Amino acid sequence: MGSENRASDSSALTLFGMSPEKGRWIFVALGLAINVCLGSIYSWSVFRLPLQKLWSIDATASLLPFIFFLAFFALLMPFAGGPLDKYGPRRLTIIGGVIVGIGWILASQAPNIAILTLAYGIIGGAGVGIAYNAPIGVSARWFPDRRGLAVGLTVLGFGVSPLITAPLGNYLIGNYGIMSSLGILGIAFLILIVVLALPLRFPAPDWRPEGWTQAQASAQCEDLNRSQMVRTRGFVGLWLGFFIGTLAGLMAIGISSPAGQEVFKLSAATAAALVGVFAVFNGIGRPIFGYLVDRIYPRNAAMLSFVIIAAAAILLGFGDTPERLLVPRASTSSGSVPCGSVSEAGSQSRLRAPPHFVAPSTTGRITGSSLLRMAPAPLSGTFSLVSCGISSEVMSQCFIRSPCWLSRAL
Repeated sequence: MGSENRASDSSALTLFGMSPEKGRWIFVALGLAINVCLGSIYSWSVFRLPLQKLWSIDATASLLPFIFFLAFFALLMPFAGGPLDKYGPRRLTIIGGVIVGIGWILASQAPNIAILTLAYGIIGGAGVGIAYNAPIGVSARWFPDRRGLAVGLTVLGFGVSPLITAPLGNYLIGNYGIMSSLGILGIAFLILIVVLALPLRFPAPDWRPEGWTQAQASAQCEDLNRSQMVRTRGFVGLWLGFFIGTLAGLMAIGISSPAGQEVFKLSAATAAALVGVFAVFNGIGRPIFGYLVDRIYPRNAAMLSFVIIAAAAILLGFGDTPERLLVPRASTSSGSVPCGSVSEAGSQSRLRAPPHFVAPSTTGRITGSSLLRMAPAPLSGTFSLVSCGISSEVMSQCFIRSPCWLSRAL
């Protein structure tokens, strides 16, 4: 492994002029900022109505870039896992960031929704899929003692991204038009991601936080490679549970702004602001549930998340005004997206006991396989939100019982 991918024993003595135990938090902040750029997909609802008016297309057509973005985002993650282990987080994040920026810039030149779907949905989504694992892997490896919290804070940026990008996108659309706004955001994201990626690196393989010793692995643990792991009942249950759970959040995110404007007759600015409210709860649920992963184990944290989804879905049935919908929507956000946080943190730790779900040498490959569950979610809107919570609860109880998986290199 090259020196740019790992901190050597000598360089690990200090990080950003601080002790590793303090300096490692900078990596979490960098990952959070990178995820703010990558998570702009959650603001897509702000762009839908302007596109519908520009090209006289229907709501289904304006949703296509969102659908393809999420699909290719998820599909690329398993393929990016191996290169992450081989080439390190800096190179992979830069490559992904450049592709993301190119996707947005090309989208700004699209003459129709089909070309925009190709540029933004497929190219931009692939770029996010390449870059997404890297900041998570960096946080996980620098924080073997607080992995759930560190990963949760890192993906906080993805959740709160609409709090920044939705109002920003709405402002740019109002002042520069929809297509120019895509280009401006693409240039900004390309520059920001590349610059923020420059300090990223993994710790030396033998690095441990001062005073921390890894707990002795349970005698029940199995040492599996990725091919063996994906055939276990525990992995199937985990994948299906998170697929159903994330469905709730993805269904709501894609229609947030148009629903506010068309159903409740809100202004574009107000609808964008309410997307930001959604983002707040989306974001804060991630570190909270990451912390719970460390304390009550991923399976129990996932079950709690699913219960919140089910309860929020039931409350949605009683909402007939924006005010009445606000609490259940926020609850659905804080409940459904922590499924992702639990998945990301859980795929970096044991299912029942921290600190390891997979060996550090295969973190990228295993995490990518786990997060692939997001790919079909936006295509499956016929499921009800209640079934998301109840079915995922059943999945967790019935399938996710493996004590741990320690994955060895393929």
